[in-house]
Amino acid sequence: MDLLKEINDKFLALEAEIDSKLESVKREEDKWERNNAMCMEKKAQQDQALKILTYEQALVRNSNLLKSLEMTKARLRSRSTYSPVEQILEKTLTNYKIDLQTSQQEEGIHRRLTENIYDTVGA
Repeated sequence: MDLLKEINDKFLALEAEIDSKLESVKREEDKWERNNAMCMEKKAQQDQALKILTYEQALVRNSNLLKSLEMTKARLRSRSTYSPVEQILEKTLTNYKIDLQTSQQEEGIHRRLTENIYDTVGA
């Protein structure tokens, strides 16, 4: 029985030692978590302080954003409106207008000729 009691006492001592080490580890973890939480709060406060701009800084930032937006809009507009098909259509439209003008001129000449014929017949 003495042997069992010795083994039991030995394991109880080891268990007590492990428990004390575990408690110290838990204390260190808690301390570290508190420090970490405080650091996070400080960082959040600093970030918040950095986000607050003066009126002039806000105006500069907003004007830069607007310029950037306008440049982007212009770039997208130019990319979306130009196409080779559009150039072909423009050329076709120009040719059509020229043909229309010449046909109107020819029609005008034809009308004058027919009016002149009626004038000579009626006279």
